Amino acid sequence: INNQCRCEYRTIHTIGLPLLIAIPYKFFGVEGARIWVMLLQFAAVILFYQILKKYISSPRQRYLGMALLLTCALFWQNLGAIFPDLLLVSFWGAVILLFDKKNPLSNALMAALVVFGSLIHSKGLVLTAPLMLFNALWLISKFGFVGWVKKYWLSVGLLVIGTLASSYFLYVHYGVFLPSQLYGQHG
Repeated sequence: INNQCRCEYRTIHTIGLPLLIAIPYKFFGVEGARIWVMLLQFAAVILFYQILKKYISSPRQRYLGMALLLTCALFWQNLGAIFPDLLLVSFWGAVILLFDKKNPLSNALMAALVVFGSLIHSKGLVLTAPLMLFNALWLISKFGFVGWVKKYWLSVGLLVIGTLASSYFLYVHYGVFLPSQLYGQHG
């Protein structure tokens, strides 16, 4: 080995996935991490049903939606894979279920899920950032900007601190500020 070469391997999925599997991996190795990831992926199925139940009144249509999900080859192909995409479905599901709540704690939990989901993969922002924006605009229309910041300070703080911490991590470890820059010119 050439002593002048310093080789490093870094995932383009940032720190969220390693944080999510660290404890199961530490105690049970790769198989423990796979089982943990599989449990989180099954949470996506439960959350998907809850979303259908929240937005679709017909039980027949809900069961059809569940059948489509459970017969989807992409779902079964990725089940147990230590890969972030299917895990994001769980985070998206939780965010969608918390959407349109006026409770400050629900909004703080939604903000925390958005921040952590974005640390798992930047694709998490594709759906959750617009939902957070619409939710914030809706709450601002109810309480005014100052009232929104006063009442939902924890949500606002989590989003600001999470965004700054994520950008700092990306800059220190990858030399970029935005997650899309990890994927090259067409990120």
